[in-house]
Amino acid sequence: MKPSIFLISMILLFSPTMLLGQRSEILLTYNGMFNGQYAKLDSILIENLDRHCDTLLRWPDTAFHIPNVGINDIASSTALFQVFQNYPNPVEDHTEIRIYVPESGLVNADITDFSGNVIASVSKELTKGFHTYSFVPGHTQMYLFTATFREFKQSIKVVASLKNQAATSSLTCVGTTSAGTPFKSVNTSGSFRFALNDNLKVTAYHIWVKASILYAPVENKTDTINFSLYPCGSPMTINHISGVVAPVSKTVIYNTVYNVPGEPAKCWITSNLGASRQATAADDATEASAGWYWQFNRKQGYMHDGQTRTPNTIWEPAVNQPQYWLTANDPCGIELGDGWHVPTFTEWFNVDQSGNWTDPNGPWSSDLKLHLAGALNIGNGSLVSRGSYGFYWSSKSSWYVDDYYGMYLVFYNTQSKVDYNNKAYGYSVRCVR
Repeated sequence: MKPSIFLISMILLFSPTMLLGQRSEILLTYNGMFNGQYAKLDSILIENLDRHCDTLLRWPDTAFHIPNVGINDIASSTALFQVFQNYPNPVEDHTEIRIYVPESGLVNADITDFSGNVIASVSKELTKGFHTYSFVPGHTQMYLFTATFREFKQSIKVVASLKNQAATSSLTCVGTTSAGTPFKSVNTSGSFRFALNDNLKVTAYHIWVKASILYAPVENKTDTINFSLYPCGSPMTINHISGVVAPVSKTVIYNTVYNVPGEPAKCWITSNLGASRQATAADDATEASAGWYWQFNRKQGYMHDGQTRTPNTIWEPAVNQPQYWLTANDPCGIELGDGWHVPTFTEWFNVDQSGNWTDPNGPWSSDLKLHLAGALNIGNGSLVSRGSYGFYWSSKSSWYVDDYYGMYLVFYNTQSKVDYNNKAYGYSVRCVR
């Protein structure tokens, strides 16, 4: 359970306007809030999980217009009349809008403001294929481009940056274009398609953090959905519940940091997963700072107070499997939330090399405050080396030996390096996003 530190309010506004008989429009608008103040959303990824297509909004474009609700099947991007979203959006001086015409015929194109006033129009006979319109925005910030071909009508929203000094808007059909991909996201398999009750996954990004929500929009309904994001650099409170991952129940406040040399764009916690506090020294040998230990690619974490291991179940002396650390078993993602993960081999290697770590003072002096938390023995899960060695799993299996070995960061009195060792050891986990 996480507190509402960063709120993204998603307001879904469903217009009763009908485009073609039973088809309607839907407008989705997104806003960010941090401590009661407006916050910029860098981008918003909208995925239709039922139709395997997506689209991406970039700041300051935070509203998504879905036209032609009710088109259930489009075999490919060239099966029907299509209007493709211009990019980049917003527009500074001019933008190009592409359409696809499935066969020759008259196409009517209009630019309107959000009050419905027609700003510019072009009617022209077009041949089968891709065609491009050039649009110059005026002094209005929000526009709708609508193209009509026979019984088909599609619209896209165009945002102007207001940097253009043109007194009036203009729209021109500039001719045919090649059939290169017009989509904004490289993951898109076709133009964005939607029918009522399709399942959407909406992921909002703010600096180094993101949050996702699943939702199935319906007609003529308004909803406000709030969910939490943690801005990197701020503490986050996690309620761990004992079970298949956490060995005990407790509430932990994790500090977070970014701009770590080697991986500056990533967000890290500054204490081990399961630790009640950040370590107080490189050789801090307390259970409170050590946190929990994991065998490679295993969900279950273990606490060790120096005498007893919890849970005190039968120890697995051989972990033989070829996979990387699977997402379904990743304790970082399970306990901290979407995006958090056990560091990859590359992430640990980059941090170790960029920090020029040669002994425990390097990891401890870094913003990560890595310390000598020790390990659980391969044979029976007993505690070893706490206060003298630091072992931190990566998510990568070793390519050097066989399926029994995984890659990890290790440091002790004379060395710091990324190496490999048996997956049956219990090592610390430090989470990154």
